[in-house]
Amino acid sequence: MKKSFNLNSFLFYLFAPSPMAKFGGMIVKKEDVQKQMEFITKVKKINEGKNLNYYILTMGCQLNENDSEKICGMIENMGYSKTDDLNEADLVLFNTCCVRENAEDKLFGKLGEVKKIKEKRGTIIAIGGCMMQEKHIQEKLKKSYPFFDIIFGTHTIHKFPEDLYRVMQNEKQIQDILDIDGEIIEGLP
Repeated sequence: MKKSFNLNSFLFYLFAPSPMAKFGGMIVKKEDVQKQMEFITKVKKINEGKNLNYYILTMGCQLNENDSEKICGMIENMGYSKTDDLNEADLVLFNTCCVRENAEDKLFGKLGEVKKIKEKRGTIIAIGGCMMQEKHIQEKLKKSYPFFDIIFGTHTIHKFPEDLYRVMQNEKQIQDILDIDGEIIEGLP
């Protein structure tokens, strides 16, 4: 049974008690969410009457599942319908995980599949999640998979509507990653 996602109810839940909320592990101000609501409206207007589909593949933990549910709500409010058939997708989103084994191989394999679909349909390809926070992954994507449209990190998930709008308007690649995690120090006792 498909869960229904109501973005307005979600926003009320987030902001009724507080002017700030946590989204994708990041504190987001109410004004920033309102700004993204404006981009949702703009994208929905562009998509009006087009019968567009999106495909999402979530790799990883429960946090990724939760973030994907929120992203799906945003995407559906922008006029897309969910499909399980990658070949029917006008928007493809991969929500990645850097912890799970074989996640990198799975992502890069799927990107190979999606390239052909993009060439045929003009599909927009977005890649998000914690794997995108890793510099070597960003570099590999730029070098070996330059056909992606959007990459976003864990701290910019809430800005997906703006990123999508910018790609639709400018047809330029968007890299929306905040590097605020610092470095991982290994080898400590």
